[in-house]
Amino acid sequence: MKWVELARRLGRDDGAGDPDPHPTLAWLRATSPIFRLPGPGGADSGGHWLITSYDLARQCLNDPRLSFDPRNAAVPQNAPGHTPYVLAKDPPEHTVLRGMVKAAFSPGSVARLRERVAEVCARTVDTFADRERFDLFADYALPIPELVAYEFFGIAPEDRLPLGRATELSLVIALREQYAGGPATDEMHAYVARVADRTSPEADGLVGAALRAAGRGEATQETVLGLLYLLFATGQLSTAPFIAATLTRALQHRPIPSRPTGAQDWRPLINEVLRLDSPVQTSMPRFALQDLILGGERVAKGEAVFISVAAANRDPETFPGPDELRPDRRNQSHLAFGFGVHFCVGAPLARMEAEIAVDTLFRRLPAVRLAVPPDDLVFGWGPLLRCATAVPATATAAD
Repeated sequence: MKWVELARRLGRDDGAGDPDPHPTLAWLRATSPIFRLPGPGGADSGGHWLITSYDLARQCLNDPRLSFDPRNAAVPQNAPGHTPYVLAKDPPEHTVLRGMVKAAFSPGSVARLRERVAEVCARTVDTFADRERFDLFADYALPIPELVAYEFFGIAPEDRLPLGRATELSLVIALREQYAGGPATDEMHAYVARVADRTSPEADGLVGAALRAAGRGEATQETVLGLLYLLFATGQLSTAPFIAATLTRALQHRPIPSRPTGAQDWRPLINEVLRLDSPVQTSMPRFALQDLILGGERVAKGEAVFISVAAANRDPETFPGPDELRPDRRNQSHLAFGFGVHFCVGAPLARMEAEIAVDTLFRRLPAVRLAVPPDDLVFGWGPLLRCATAVPATATAAD
């Protein structure tokens, strides 16, 4: 059976933490655009479906027959009752929730934060610029999204958690607790509720905007807290790996782009890194609202469908030379931020953070380079996320 061959290729019971999932994903995609994975008890214990081709992934990401709401799952997902995830909502509820914050994430609104993001990046470089060796992930890519999130949400300095705590909680929630909840979920929810309680509806930032929406009757206070929780807990989680991946690729491929001597447009590189090294490897599950046919396979009502963003973004039918870094690639319609009604609302902010972070680092430390061979970088966090766990670097002169 196909899943037996998959288990042999992985060398373990699941793909969690696979340091290089792409050969296995390529095999899956070549075998079938949709693949049934068994449950923990084997082939007869239930399981879920994994989408691997670009065309079918794009279709499923915008298919109204597939629901985000875990209440539509055949197997209960144990969603925490106090957190009405906006991701776990379908239209029209999702449309209302998204509309409450859409203006705050518009390109124009995000652009107004550009100067503050640049200040955050510059201050972060200051923390390691004089060191002989540093970690571009832990010292640079990781703190930036957390600091930017505080600015974007309008959270006063005295109300902020110790630096790194919000990121730590986000990691535990995403990689361990997820729908089931737990101590990190409870702590993050309590923190967001405390911030909302201390924030005036007239305040600048996302918290004030959400509170104003609640005041207009667009949503309940509980729903607003759930929305703020989701955006704060997840908004920074994928941006740090995204920044780290962009820096790593830029350092490995110095001619692409050339080292900046003046104004440098990093956007082509950033967009290609999103395709090639998407930090979000696999989507949150969708649940079939009815029996349906996907890619020639029958998916039963209530079964979970996952989209492999990593596999879809390297589909050779859509992206020729899919494993190559080509910043000048014409087709830029990758799925790193999703597609359809659930397209990532924070995409403009994430792109801007990465652009400024890369530009700031190379302007401040033009001699920066990896301190280890690229093949020595260790990747982890799977299976939903993938990132180098450390990016050792130096800015001293080479021997």
